[in-house]
Amino acid sequence: SGAVNQGPISGAVNQGPISGAVNQGPISGAVNRGPIPGAVNRGPISDVLRNPLPNPTPGTNPRPAPDAFPPPAPAVTRPPLAPPVSRIQALAPPVAPVSPAQLLQNHRSGIRSKRKEGEELTNLPVFKKYTPGEPSHKLYIKNLNHKAIKESELVDIFRPYADFAASGSETGGHAFEVKLMIKGQMKGQAFITLPNVAAAKDALGDAHGYVIHGKPMAVMFARSKS
Repeated sequence: SGAVNQGPISGAVNQGPISGAVNQGPISGAVNRGPIPGAVNRGPISDVLRNPLPNPTPGTNPRPAPDAFPPPAPAVTRPPLAPPVSRIQALAPPVAPVSPAQLLQNHRSGIRSKRKEGEELTNLPVFKKYTPGEPSHKLYIKNLNHKAIKESELVDIFRPYADFAASGSETGGHAFEVKLMIKGQMKGQAFITLPNVAAAKDALGDAHGYVIHGKPMAVMFARSKS
């Protein structure tokens, strides 16, 4: 109460629209293209917030079923490539395998070419009273250079006789063995066990007088323990 309605401000002038202003309306030349073709009208954002996408049911697989994809193509199996063949291999005739008898013959020729014989051997003191002894499948060797000889060298000399004997029908039943003495009074001596007597005879006939590390070896049949 007590408020006074003064009405319009006295002296105020109602000017109306701004003089000289032009009402242009819509922008001239603008094209109303309407909605974007192919666009999906999902409605206002408020609808998305009110209706979110449903959560998948627990225990279900949201991925597509396996039959939705085409089956994989079968693997292609290719035959292995043949190894390259050089021109020399292609032109060379096939080499026939060497028989055990030929291998032994080649070895025996090499052993005989490096041995002393006759007076050159018998004039040496260690060979003056030499006798081969009674035939046996075991050999006794002496006059070896105990400072240089190795057991592997004796194996190389006598194993071919054992291998050939093992390839035959009558092996004798004895295993090949080399035992080199390197200490005490027996150093420089060795025992060779061969499969049978025939192999021992061949080895003795070839290796007796064979020079190794500057000394010819004396080979004889070992005495039996009996």
